[in-house]
Amino acid sequence: MQDDPTFEKVDAKSWTPHPSFRTDVAEDDIGMIRLERSVSIEPVALSFDSGFPEKGDNVIIIGFGFITENGPISDELLRIDVEVGIDQECNNTFGNIRDEFQFCAGGAGEVSRC
Repeated sequence: MQDDPTFEKVDAKSWTPHPSFRTDVAEDDIGMIRLERSVSIEPVALSFDSGFPEKGDNVIIIGFGFITENGPISDELLRIDVEVGIDQECNNTFGNIRDEFQFCAGGAGEVSRC
């Protein structure tokens, strides 16, 4: 990512997790990061479309998640393009998927997340 001409490294000033975030479940795993200074790039646009991804749709995952299963957490923003998967596969891996606000992305041999 650092070879990308649009890359700009900025330290985080603070991080505020979602007020309902719990480390033991994969719900409300989101937060806000306040940067040390302004950046010169446009922020990532989030979709507030009422549609939900369907199995087979391609989605983009971004975040500061685990680099490997139960491994260290990245200190750099990560991005990966994955395919929405089958909920039963995710249920076997991550536990109960709550269809009203969760979906599974990834697949065999890929990075995956709920």
